[in-house]
Amino acid sequence: MAPSKKTFTPPPIRTAWLPRVLRSAVPLACLLTLAAAIFIPVLKGYWLADDFDWVHQFYRYAWRDLPRLFIGDWSRAAAQEYRPLWAVSFMTDLNLWGPKPFPLHLTNLMLHLAACLLVWCLTVSVPGANKLAAPLALAFFALAPTHAEPVAWIAARGHILVSIFVLGTLILLRRFERSGRWWTYAASYCCALAAFATEEDAVVLPPLLLLRDVIDAPRLDRPWMRRMTMVHAPFWVLLVCYLGLRYSTFGMLARPDTPTTISELVRNEYLGLLLSCWGPSGLRVDPPFCF
Repeated sequence: MAPSKKTFTPPPIRTAWLPRVLRSAVPLACLLTLAAAIFIPVLKGYWLADDFDWVHQFYRYAWRDLPRLFIGDWSRAAAQEYRPLWAVSFMTDLNLWGPKPFPLHLTNLMLHLAACLLVWCLTVSVPGANKLAAPLALAFFALAPTHAEPVAWIAARGHILVSIFVLGTLILLRRFERSGRWWTYAASYCCALAAFATEEDAVVLPPLLLLRDVIDAPRLDRPWMRRMTMVHAPFWVLLVCYLGLRYSTFGMLARPDTPTTISELVRNEYLGLLLSCWGPSGLRVDPPFCF
């Protein structure tokens, strides 16, 4: 009898010991925990600077007067600040918890963690992103020293809120470009509306969306002109309407302390930074906050 041939049995495929979703969730949870731990001491803080002013103005602000916030007719109009959703968030906390700093500090911290989560979501949505891109982006964002003011300073929470709405706009608009579902576009536009109703920094949103598409253009299948007219044009219309509202309400497009020319911006901001980092004799000095 002929000897029987031995059949080849392939070795079993070794699967990862953690599912894919869990492998992503572990570093995300660790980084969010780190971002929260940095600001835990803030929860013991009291009011700072114009926190007192915001508490005084909005602790007993009548909800029936809420439309006044959105047409610019409110008590902070003298500062040329159109920030109705910023004020609404403050009113909500004060009505829920009263004039107590701890819950308002906690809200700022929760908003900061939400912004961190959105940074992660935005990074993983980038076409062809490296698997380390999201952890690195979140690590740099969570550890950035510029977050100390908006998290620790209750009245500065609008800086976090506008970041959340801008990030939400970017994420939802990318989902629309991938899926073509119009509800994601509508949600993206609502986030943009909320950003403009929160803080002046929202004016960068339409150029930012356009720049993102210029960078991603080779990786997208949609024609450029169609995307420009059908997707981007409504955001530019929103910007024009916002600037028109500011001008009709305050008589100016920018706040009084905003530089009006590029040369003035360079002189006030960049040269001021250089002077703070260099001594009068031209020798380099290292103050604590110069980096």
